[in-house]
Formats: sequence, structure tokens, C-alpha cells
Amino acid sequence: MKKLTYEYVKGYFKENNCKLLEKEYKNAKTKMKYRCSCKNISKITFSNFKQGQRCIKCSGNEKYTYKYVQNYFKEHRCKLIEEDYKNADTSLSYKCKCGNISKIRFSKFRQGQRCKKCSGCEKYTLEYVQKYFKDHKCELLEKKYINSNIKMKYKCICGNINKVSFSNFKHGQRNCKKCNKIIRERDSKI
Repeated sequence: MKKLTYEYVKGYFKENNCKLLEKEYKNAKTKMKYRCSCKNISKITFSNFKQGQRCIKCSGNEKYTYKYVQNYFKEHRCKLIEEDYKNADTSLSYKCKCGNISKIRFSKFRQGQRCKKCSGCEKYTLEYVQKYFKDHKCELLEKKYINSNIKMKYKCICGNINKVSFSNFKHGQRNCKKCNKIIRERDSKI
């Protein structure tokens, strides 16, 4: 394969609104200093530059300051508890707008994720689940609650015993097979 010339590489940077700051070109795998289109000075291999990679600022991976992160939490009605910020993928303790104390990576917080309570993933207690069934005229027959995806025995409004996950029950799947049959028969007559 033919070696690229310095003039070609320099021209390629220029065509992409960047400026090569090196005086020579060695190969596609050697990092070279350049001024990005955003005016940031950085280093990159020609191979990566040709693939469309750019400086850390343009790629959205710029290192944030503690003050920036603290203000970002504040703007979203949360309070950063940590006194140090390393990077976007390090867990940070914070007080959520709902009052919950939780941990989250800044990258996930910026994507809109919040504590388990606010995101609807909070672990429910057995008492809460029992009350929820009771409020919907059913009776939970289980003595232990594991999570919202495990099927549990319950007594339907008609008295029939059935199994359903709490997740499905919360989303309206409350009728047992007997009740569903009665509803289908009733609806077919209408």
C-alpha cells in the first residue's frame, strides 16, 4: 500500500475544517496534534480522523468540572452530595427531587434517568402489594413478595384462585380466566 504524503494528510484535515499542526506525517497510527473545527487543540491518529472521530469536546466526552456537574443536578431539582467528581461513569451520591438519596452515574443522569422511586423501579414491600390487591377487590395469598415479575397466587373478585405478576396486575390484567370468559361472553352479546 502506498504511503500517504504529508500534503495529502494536511489537505484532508483542511477539507474537514481542521488544521494539522504537525510538520511531518509518519503513518496512520501515529497521533498528531491538530486544531479541531471547534478551535480545540487535540491529538488524533489519521486513521481515527478518517473514520470521523474528532476531539473530546466535539465527541461529547469532554471532562466536566465539579461545579458544572453540581449545577446540572441543581438545574434538575436534585442535589449532588458527593464532594468530588471523577468522570461521567463514576457513581455519584445525590438527593433526588423526590427526597430519595440515591447513586447514579452522571452519564445516566444526563440521559434523564433518576432514582428508582422516580423511574418507577422502586422495590415494593409485601404490605404495599397486599394493599394494592385489596384496593382492587382482590386478595393476595402469598406471604412473601420477591419482585414485580414473579407470578403470585391471589383470590380474584369472583373468588377464583389465580396467578399473576404484580407488574401485570398493576397494568390491568386483574381478571382470572373465569372472569375473562364471563366478560367475553357479555361483550359478544352487545
